[in-house]
Amino acid sequence: MTSRAIAERAGVNNGVVHYHFESMDALRRAAVEHALAALIGDSPDAFANAATAADAIGALAEALPASLSDTVTTVLLEAMLH
Repeated sequence: MTSRAIAERAGVNNGVVHYHFESMDALRRAAVEHALAALIGDSPDAFANAATAADAIGALAEALPASLSDTVTTVLLEAMLH
């Protein structure tokens, strides 16, 4: 994944991507946060108060809709861990 490919797919200039995101990691984080908010809402209390990152990931996995395929769930969790 490159910023140029993302800009092309979004139909914008590559500079727009760099203007809004300081790095590719920031863009990835924003994409994961956006996807999670669409799936489980903006303020999922189930994992917001977790004691450790591992507990938060476990709580999030339980909060994801059962209709997601195992592949989609795995990709989301791997992206969060990254």
